[in-house]
Amino acid sequence: MIAIYVIIILLISKILQDGSYVIINYKAEIYSDIIYLCWTGGFDSTFRLIQLLIDERRIVQPIYISANIVDGYFLSGSLASRKNKQNEIKSMNKIRTLLNKKYPFTKQTLLPTKYINDIKLNKEYLTATRNIYFSKFGVLSPLLNQQFGYFSRPLNQYGILSMYSQNLEYPIEICVEQCNTGLDLLTKQYRIGIAHNCRLIENKPNNLRIFDKFRFPIVHLTKQQMLIIAKKNKYDDILKYSWSCWFPLKNGKPCGKCDMCVHRII
Repeated sequence: MIAIYVIIILLISKILQDGSYVIINYKAEIYSDIIYLCWTGGFDSTFRLIQLLIDERRIVQPIYISANIVDGYFLSGSLASRKNKQNEIKSMNKIRTLLNKKYPFTKQTLLPTKYINDIKLNKEYLTATRNIYFSKFGVLSPLLNQQFGYFSRPLNQYGILSMYSQNLEYPIEICVEQCNTGLDLLTKQYRIGIAHNCRLIENKPNNLRIFDKFRFPIVHLTKQQMLIIAKKNKYDDILKYSWSCWFPLKNGKPCGKCDMCVHRII
């Protein structure tokens, strides 16, 4: 791996076996390989963006799925316009401006966001995502008691992202936190590695193969742990501008009632 050395001493968090963190002095490097990150402007993906740029000195290619279908496909199969898209984009633009001002080198290492306006649906992937929704690999679950399923709808953002990733020549980071629900719970026993190298193992149920291009860099962290790291490394001020509401009010403020608002910690 080719690295460009810069004369900067950083405080970087080192992950211990017990999941805690220590701060060590480290000579920073800017690596020439690009990390592709699904960025929404939300808390989790913004934390990972800043961690890559500041702590790990990576070049980052943010990818934003602007296609309405990513969050608008429900049980009926109908599409609904995303209500928070403009809020997310506004948040990402503000965060980029703040990063460029506080850390001028990010003008070069944070690449222009790539907006994906259209995603072609794939029949095989659709079948896999519905199988995951309707069963735990064969055990019928929905409608009777959704707690037995992994997701709240048959086609969600991860299913759509998997369709986008299928023809990529590179892996893409997906910012799933440690929450013991959804994609975290679904893939827990089939993951290997940590941070950018956290991926699915080869020996897994066929339905999970649609996530082969995914990397899970922060799945070992809770939101509280992310905030602790951000405070230690002095970029929690930027995290405050992340957006975490599905249904913003007409005045542009968070609704305060949706699941994302309820679980926001900053």
